[in-house]
Amino acid sequence: MDGRVLPNPGTNAVVGNPPEEYGMEPLSYDQIRKGVYDVHARIDDMNVNGIVGSLCFGSIFGFEGGAFINVENKDHALTLVKAYNDWHIDEWCGAYPGRFIPCAIVPLWDIKLIVEEIQRVVKKGCRAISFTDNPAAKKLPSLHSDYWEPLWKICADEGVIICNHIGSGNVP
Repeated sequence: MDGRVLPNPGTNAVVGNPPEEYGMEPLSYDQIRKGVYDVHARIDDMNVNGIVGSLCFGSIFGFEGGAFINVENKDHALTLVKAYNDWHIDEWCGAYPGRFIPCAIVPLWDIKLIVEEIQRVVKKGCRAISFTDNPAAKKLPSLHSDYWEPLWKICADEGVIICNHIGSGNVP
């Protein structure tokens, strides 16, 4: 993306494999469970495991979409964020309403765009976003600054839950 290779280690899709087989090498589709990338197979796996609902984080671009921070063309980056959110909400979660909780990513590099994207995804029925646990590690303002006040306000006003996946703040 944008001239960079995005790593996708094999640990992103280890479900069903014994821990001694976990590794950092990339895997091909025929080496991983279909439920990792196919929504219908995911539902089958959930049914077998007695799981009623699931919140799914993105992975290839960071759990919170952090890879888009370093894309030089911010219009392009914003288009990609919106395209991911549309696919995730409409197609992945929309394939089985009530079984998946949509969790949008936001354009972390611009607080005004964050607010606009939250307003947009709320209209689509999404009430959760993924956010980094340490924006300062990504050369963004600290969580302890006033910069993020519009984010807290829009989430409070719209009833949007801020989700965090461990490890989202450790990669710049």
